[in-house]
Parts: sequence; structure tokens; C-alpha cells
Amino acid sequence: MDYTEVSEWEQLGNVQKEETMRRLLEKLPGGFVFEGVKTFGRWGQSLETGVFVFEGRSFVFVPGRIVNLGWAGGEKRLDAVLKKELLESLEMHEITDAEAFLHDMSSPARTVRIGALLVECQTRQAGWRELGAEEIRSDPKLIEDIGQFERSGYSGVTLNQSLKMEREEGRVRVYRFVPGGLNEWAKEWMFEGFRLPNEDEWEYLYGGGSESIFPWGDRFDYGMKLRHLEKTDEASAVKPYDLEQENAFGLFFAGDPYVYELTSETSVDGALLRGKGGDGGSLICGGEEALLGYLPATMIAYRDSLVSDPPKSWKELAPYSVYRRILDVSGYLTNEAKKEQNNG
Repeated sequence: MDYTEVSEWEQLGNVQKEETMRRLLEKLPGGFVFEGVKTFGRWGQSLETGVFVFEGRSFVFVPGRIVNLGWAGGEKRLDAVLKKELLESLEMHEITDAEAFLHDMSSPARTVRIGALLVECQTRQAGWRELGAEEIRSDPKLIEDIGQFERSGYSGVTLNQSLKMEREEGRVRVYRFVPGGLNEWAKEWMFEGFRLPNEDEWEYLYGGGSESIFPWGDRFDYGMKLRHLEKTDEASAVKPYDLEQENAFGLFFAGDPYVYELTSETSVDGALLRGKGGDGGSLICGGEEALLGYLPATMIAYRDSLVSDPPKSWKELAPYSVYRRILDVSGYLTNEAKKEQNNG
């Protein structure tokens, strides 16, 4: 049985999944802890899978599969309702072909095989390095800045895109931006086999296994609570932002068109990055409402045409981007399956 394929993985019972994840743990870099098997579900998709923790950060096992990704140039056609809504939104821009518009904003239609991955659940800000106590003590001006921040009512502040402070669990954490480039920053975080997802992997992970336009289907959901388009009524005030909730793989995404999630088109040494899940706020800043304004943060195949060809440099993307780390684990479990087959 090939545990790297989702169809095979789902045939295992809970106990078998736990045993498989414990065997996987033995082959992971030191510092990983297996927390157990948990079921995640969202938008009609679900996955029972292993949860791990590494240095306080949660990771989930995502089995691979052959999946259809992208939209541009494919045979799939727009849902009639979505097409009508898009045309109404595009009318003010004198755009009369909704499909051509999406074609320009989408990754190409393709069928790919995604390998099994261990994926960091939460993203974090890219390009920043946390300062230690010794570094802070040796900088009187920084100590003064921290004091001013502590007396303020802010939860976080960024100074000149080079220094930021955040309140977390009763203490102030201080970060400096790493200006040298992706390689310098990668030395801090991309160790022990970690890397960024590529575009194929990101679309698979964001969709949670869905092959529709959006993770939930082929029509836009106007009932969602969106960060920059909140309603002021009391019921909405306590409702969480829909796009920032855990998906069917147990992963969290920014759900914010202002924010890019970094993907790598080559190895990290190549420093060719593509931002996914956002457009830097271009559409929503232009006054667009939910459908167009949030298209970059909702459409699985969305590519920001301003940054994708060629992908942006580290310096351009990092200040307003987030990232997550992944580990390729297909080889680990494929070897396990072969060993079982030989023993059988």
C-alpha cells in the first residue's frame, strides 16, 4: 500500500494511521513531536491525518495525489452565475469577456502529481529575524523604542520596514528585516530539509483537495466575513473571518488580498519567488467590492499578473509576504510501503 497517495491513506484505520505516523517520526529531523491523528474538515472536504509539532509550530501530514490545477487555457468553463457577476463587476472597466479576464489572472490548466508533504499549519511574516536578549541589551536606542511601544496601546508596530515589535503572551518580541536576500534569510529558517512549496503544491494545499474555482465551489460566497469589508452589525462583530479559518487539510491561510504567500519556482538558491493568495491589495485598493477585490485571495489558480512573469525578487516581495515551510516525505513512506510488501 502506498501511503503517499490520499486514496490509499484514507483506507487506513485510525490505529494504522497512528502507527504510520510514528514510523514517519523516526525519519524526520530531530525536534519533531507526534501529537496524534486528527480530523479536519471545511467546505465539504475532510482529512484525517497526523499532526506534528516542531519548535512550537504545528505541522500536518498531507498525502499526495494526481490533481487538476489551474484554469487558464483549460476546458473548464465559468459557472453561469459567476460569469454574470463578473461581467457586472467588470463593466466599469469596459471589460466584456469574463473568461478572458480570468485567463489572464490564472495559472495554466495542468494535471500534476503532488507528493506527500509535511506542511506547517500557520504562516508567518517573511524576511524577519527575531532579536535575542543580548542584541537588545547592546542597543540603547532599541531599548528606548521598546519602552515607547510598551507604553502604547498597539499590539504591533513596524518602523521603516526594518524593525518591528509585537506583543505576544505578555512579552514584546522584536524582529529585524534581513536585507541581504533570500539566501541569507533561508539560512535562518530553511534548514534540515525545509523548503517553500512550489506553485503546484500551494494550489493543492489552498484548495484542500478541491478542483473548483474556489475552495468551496464555482460560485462566490457573498455571506463570508472578509477582513477589509466587515459589516458593522453585532452578529458580524463576533464572527471570525471566513478565509482565515482552518481548511480541510488543517492549514491556515492569510485570506487577505494585501498579503502574498511565498512560493518558490526553483530551489531557494535560485531566489525566484511567486506570491500566491494576494495581489498586494491592487484590486481592493482600486475600490472593488467583494468579488473582484477578493478574487486574489479566493480563486485557487489566481496569479497576480503584475508579479508572476517573471516572479518578483526577494526584496520586492518579502516586506508584505508570509511563508510556510514544508518537508517532502514521499520517499520515507514509499520505502515503508515497499518494506511491508516485501515482508508480506
